[in-house]
Amino acid sequence: MAPTALNPSGTSIWEWHRQRKLEPRATAGGFVKKFIFAALAVLGLLIQPAVAVSAAGTGFSVDPSQKAVASLKPCKTVEDLDCIHGLYMQAADGNFEAVKFLNYSDRGIDTDANGNKISRGEANYEFASVNAELETPNHVIFENHLGGAMRLYINPDQSHKNSHFKIVVRTSWLKPQDIQMKVLEADYLMKSYREGTLWAFSGRQATQSGYNGDWNAKMAAGAKADNTMQSFQIFVHHSDPKGSYFDTRCDAAGFTVESHNAPGAGKPMWNYKTKSLDFNIQAPHLDVKGKLNVGFFKFWASDSYMDCAWPGNDLVKASEIVVSIVYENGDTQVATSFVKHNNGQMLVSVSDLHFSSPTIKLTAATNIKTPVKDGASSATPSPTPSVTAPVVPVAKKKTTITCVSNKNKKLTKLVTAVAPKCPAGYKKR
Repeated sequence: MAPTALNPSGTSIWEWHRQRKLEPRATAGGFVKKFIFAALAVLGLLIQPAVAVSAAGTGFSVDPSQKAVASLKPCKTVEDLDCIHGLYMQAADGNFEAVKFLNYSDRGIDTDANGNKISRGEANYEFASVNAELETPNHVIFENHLGGAMRLYINPDQSHKNSHFKIVVRTSWLKPQDIQMKVLEADYLMKSYREGTLWAFSGRQATQSGYNGDWNAKMAAGAKADNTMQSFQIFVHHSDPKGSYFDTRCDAAGFTVESHNAPGAGKPMWNYKTKSLDFNIQAPHLDVKGKLNVGFFKFWASDSYMDCAWPGNDLVKASEIVVSIVYENGDTQVATSFVKHNNGQMLVSVSDLHFSSPTIKLTAATNIKTPVKDGASSATPSPTPSVTAPVVPVAKKKTTITCVSNKNKKLTKLVTAVAPKCPAGYKKR
């Protein structure tokens, strides 16, 4: 039976169960604090179901009626859908150039414990390999709960681990309700393509730290991370009223997009008490070397979606939106942030984020209260007043430059800072 109710925090309990039961080592271990984490570090099956020729004979596509997960192959004709259109890498001049396709490794088909037909495969390119999988709408997530998604994984070779890649994919029936990108400097584009959609996702590998287990105890103790991995992962969750990872009530109005490098996170939700849009995120405070674990966060949403999902929010009409990062102990952290809101679309970007369990809060400037300062000392302690945490002002916008290796012009690095400079051995393009 398809799910009909999701938990009130807005996160998907089905996604959470899927991660806990099927992929425990790749996620936050299922810990719960004030919310249920929709753990996003899916490092699961690299898969592909049988593809079906469309009735009109105009190309290939994945049959959505199947209970399956399909490994997408490179497109062979302009008519094909549910396939990899191409992989591209940014050149020294800033343009993206096609990466040569080498071969596709077919790893067979089997059936998982939920009865899903799983096909496995990998597309190999000159500088990277790509695992692209498409869960059909009838795909069983957990205990007969249905949900579809597209999951993309780019694995650059060691010599191109810092390169800027773009992957373009065609789909036939996929409709987004939420996009999650574990990608640094992430960006995306979607547009109509024949009877389907053309998707483009770009960015660089992100560094992600996590624990192998015992998340609650290790987070409470402030233990350093057990592992560090490089991530270029994109998840597009499909909207379907008979079963989806998240609540579908506002999918007709739009969808949300998040990008970050935390192993545990939920969907944004409106906090009616503080009149803020809150996003909870979690990762070890220290990396494997015991150094401060630093992260980033980006969020996209349309005004129409925000008005539907969070009725009464005042961000849509706000002349100024401010960003604050608040920790469980009430401390705030100054981080570089950028807010862009025009043409009915909002983009928020936060960098230099210090991890443990921060809440990123977006608030209309008119709702910010000035913190109450401590008065004269008193012999009789009085209750601590309820005070809105100080707000992090929007800092100067960072810019990104492309740096080219002095020895190999095909090697490039992107440097992002308020006043960016190329590292030794590189020069500005």
